[in-house]
Amino acid sequence: MRKKSKEEILEGFLWDLEKMRPTLQTLFRLARKAQKDLDGPLRPQPQRNLLDGMQRGAMLDRAQEIYAASIFLVLDLWIKKLRKSLDLEHDKTEFGEQVSRTRLAPLIKATANNFRHYYGWAEPSAEAIKSIRIIDAAGIRNFRDSNISPLVLQVLEVDTYEELEAKVRGIGQEMLNRALGRLKK
Repeated sequence: MRKKSKEEILEGFLWDLEKMRPTLQTLFRLARKAQKDLDGPLRPQPQRNLLDGMQRGAMLDRAQEIYAASIFLVLDLWIKKLRKSLDLEHDKTEFGEQVSRTRLAPLIKATANNFRHYYGWAEPSAEAIKSIRIIDAAGIRNFRDSNISPLVLQVLEVDTYEELEAKVRGIGQEMLNRALGRLKK
């Protein structure tokens, strides 16, 4: 069996991304819906409904975080696996469009790491500090003890999952170009 070319490797990964699209679209829509519900008009509530309203707000906030974080966890894994498949795992090049003072691929990784470990970031490890610096470079502040996934979706200024996927496909193309020697370090 012949070895796949790097172009074929990327093609396979893009096919995988396409197959995940319905699930990721759903997660994106649910995250956006939870945000819209949270941002809805505040109406005066009778005292007995105040607690219900607060509980609903907390539930929507957590749901939004989980939906958004799930997207970043999947995309982070996709990027890691593609990087390894293209023999770029030791390459220090950052990929993806510029997001303030960082690039998209490291921001996706830092966002996934935030979801995995934010509860321990009050006193961050050296590894956590790397992610914290990337998130800070993207323009997100005061987040050490919270899940920032919904904020990253806002920073990326994407209205649909398809817009986010297009950016991720760009990361894949840049990685292929680097693997083929077309992109300088």
